[in-house]
Amino acid sequence: MKRNVLVIILFLISIPLISQNVKNDPYFEKGEKAMLHKKFNEAVKQYTLALDNNPKSIPALSRRGQAYMFLNKFQEAINDFTKIIQINPSLPDVYNYRGLAFGYLGEIDKAINDFDKAINLDKKFAEAYLNRGTAWASKSEYEKALKDYTQAINLNKNNAEAYYQRGIAYYNLDNLSKALNDFTQAIQKGIPLAKVYYYRGNTYYKLKNYNKAIQDYSKAIQLDPNDTEAINNRAMAYDLSGNKKAAQKDRDRLNQLAGNRFPPIESIKFTTYTDERNVYSIQLPENWHKLTNADKLSSDLYVTLEKINKNTEPYSVGVRLSMNRNLRQHYNIPQDVSLISFWEASAVENTKNYANYRIFTRKTHNINGYDGFLNKTLIKVTKESIPIRMYEIILTKGDDLFYGYFQAPEVQFAYFEKIFDKAIKTLQIK
Repeated sequence: MKRNVLVIILFLISIPLISQNVKNDPYFEKGEKAMLHKKFNEAVKQYTLALDNNPKSIPALSRRGQAYMFLNKFQEAINDFTKIIQINPSLPDVYNYRGLAFGYLGEIDKAINDFDKAINLDKKFAEAYLNRGTAWASKSEYEKALKDYTQAINLNKNNAEAYYQRGIAYYNLDNLSKALNDFTQAIQKGIPLAKVYYYRGNTYYKLKNYNKAIQDYSKAIQLDPNDTEAINNRAMAYDLSGNKKAAQKDRDRLNQLAGNRFPPIESIKFTTYTDERNVYSIQLPENWHKLTNADKLSSDLYVTLEKINKNTEPYSVGVRLSMNRNLRQHYNIPQDVSLISFWEASAVENTKNYANYRIFTRKTHNINGYDGFLNKTLIKVTKESIPIRMYEIILTKGDDLFYGYFQAPEVQFAYFEKIFDKAIKTLQIK
């Protein structure tokens, strides 16, 4: 039975305007219209023009920071919120926003510190308690998380998200009766997530109430037909309830979704794969296929479930790693432009015609002196193509840039994510 570990997912819950007269600023008003229509790049442009006229405009800095958040430009958001704090250090909303941005970057201690400051300035700031609780939970500090979630609920009895997150904390502490109650409260208060039913199904499963578990897994699958974890767990619940036929039907459905590629993770043997120049290495399943390519600038390694040839035919499941040396000299990149920014600009250019490209989470990451980010993204090249989930690793050291893509179809990613998580821990760079 899968026991989920909570991953930090911090939400930009509200966007109140900090009081200051900006009614006569046309750029700010254009920025507000762009935000309303979710045109966040345009919003950043307009708020920047407003700031050109008034560099200390707290509303413009606040709203630009929030727009950056929606664009997954979390460091830029932090810069704007920090400027506000330097102007006025007594605004709890701003510390909450900056804490959210730090959380998305994986800098959890800094996030907690900012949520502390927000709460010290406003003891009734329910969202800050919720966000701090989620930060504590990401560090497996579930007792501390429970206190914050409870305080958030005390301040807002209708906060369905707080009940859901507290339910996960109780679940991870094996307090199943309280977890069950909180998941039920979250559902009754209208939270629209399939995962709430999935978690309540897991709770019923651990309580050996398999019929109730099946009902909740079925609801989760109804809301998300490609939820492979819910389908897998329902198959196990059917088995234990004696309905072998239904269990096999779910397993057949899993095989259809994943192309019969779901051996138990613990049964998979991993081996070490190295690039052509022996610069970096990684451990992945031993029966996957390896392809290398190297030139004066880069050394590439592909390790894929499907076999590919020298033309690097498209693959659905696999890993691509690339070490790129002396980029500044090769591309004439100015010293004041970071290689991370150079990579991000290239990514924007490469994906601008995609049907969808979205970064869900970003965490700081480092390996042997190489520093950068680990992103979790969704890519859909055309409206007709299948959506792909992936990890993106972007690391720099000096004038060298290393990047990697760990990808699988969205309907299969929950399974292959476990392989990728294990592999990323073994990644070595010389």
